[in-house]
Amino acid sequence: MERFAIVESPLDVELLKAERATLDTVQFDKPLSDRDYRALAAFLEDNPDITLRAYGFDRELASLEFLRWFPDLASFSLDGLHWVDNLEGLRKLPADLRCIDVGQTQKSLDLRPLMRFKRLRKLRIQRHSKSLTELLQVNQQLQALALWNCTLDKFLGGIEFPELEALALTLGSCKSNIWLPRTEMLCYLALRGIRGVAEVGFLDELRSLQWLWLDGLAKVSRLPDLSWHPELMRVDLTEMRGLRGVDSLEPLRRVPKLEELLVTESKLPVEAFRPLVGMPSLRRVGVGLGSQRRNEEVKKLLAKPAPDSLDQFSNRVGLIYTL
Repeated sequence: MERFAIVESPLDVELLKAERATLDTVQFDKPLSDRDYRALAAFLEDNPDITLRAYGFDRELASLEFLRWFPDLASFSLDGLHWVDNLEGLRKLPADLRCIDVGQTQKSLDLRPLMRFKRLRKLRIQRHSKSLTELLQVNQQLQALALWNCTLDKFLGGIEFPELEALALTLGSCKSNIWLPRTEMLCYLALRGIRGVAEVGFLDELRSLQWLWLDGLAKVSRLPDLSWHPELMRVDLTEMRGLRGVDSLEPLRRVPKLEELLVTESKLPVEAFRPLVGMPSLRRVGVGLGSQRRNEEVKKLLAKPAPDSLDQFSNRVGLIYTL
């Protein structure tokens, strides 16, 4: 879980300094005093791994004018800052900004003001598609990318991301099979609620995968041969209702390093888990099969503790992940 501190004026900088080792984000939903903006900017300049987030319904914050106090900021999020009606205020941020999250706002926004950021390492965009392709094309050095509610083959198809390690695609759609961006270093892939995905054979191309999360892909009825993924350590299957057969999980048995498996909101029969009995690498399994009886039968069959949380797993194996 993301670790955050909510701040307000008067700002207690000493408390932030005491907690900085455990913080991912410092956030506020009301304007601060000029003095506190200055102090917070100095704190974040000394701690560039901490994200600044503004959120809520304050119209003064929505103007993004406060960003003039943060000329050296490394990471910014406006996820949930409702009344933002344009992104021109982002021009106050430094051109070498490393991470930005343009989350959901009251309306879809033009991403053109982000084009000045050409050194981004992490990018998250939710529901904003205008100028998205151009933004991606000038940031092919991304390490982590999360996109919500976009047409994948329209915005991603054919773009090369040679350094991309983490990709999360949520609640979008695709109309063709040519949508996966070209990348050879991808370690984490999450596909959640993508309309139009009927099969996942394209996973064969992602030989560096260590963590795969498939969620709500209603048309997918079988998993591909995953034996070609020698580094795959964790698989999450959430609401994969098309997987119903007793042999649905058989491909997982051939994954040499699979350690953790989480299957929830599933229609799988208990017998589908039998091929996993005796897998030497499998250490943790969690299930949600729609009934306590079936859950207990699988637990008895495999006798494994529950998987790590998302944060625990990513920290343990040293993976970047995003949502």
